[in-house]
Amino acid sequence: MFYDFTITIPTDATKAKPEVKEINLTYGVVHKVTVSFWPGPHGLAHLIIKQYDHQVLPSNIDESFHYDNYTHVMEERIELFDAPYELKLIGWGVGCKYPHQVKVGIGILPPECFPEYQKADTRLAKLLKLIGVK
Repeated sequence: MFYDFTITIPTDATKAKPEVKEINLTYGVVHKVTVSFWPGPHGLAHLIIKQYDHQVLPSNIDESFHYDNYTHVMEERIELFDAPYELKLIGWGVGCKYPHQVKVGIGILPPECFPEYQKADTRLAKLLKLIGVK
């Protein structure tokens, strides 16, 4: 599944009082994230993504995404195994004269799609079948 969301960052949103958008997702593993900034913010509009109250993107806590006319595509492994299955988009501006929109795409797959979430005996059975051992 792939979800698309847009957060509008108003001119009065600050880092101390940001715009927050909770996005409802589903059980699974977030495997892909895209963050798209339209032309115009010149790096003045900022976005971070949190799970519960912990920043998950960008990974370095003191930073934020702040681009201009750029789409950042990331391969991730963010587990959504416990309800509520949601993330928070948190945005603010630094001296923005106009509101800015940031588009965020979230790709989710069931954990069984990833080897690291499969049971060891399942992986061994697949390997044995592949080499012809029954």
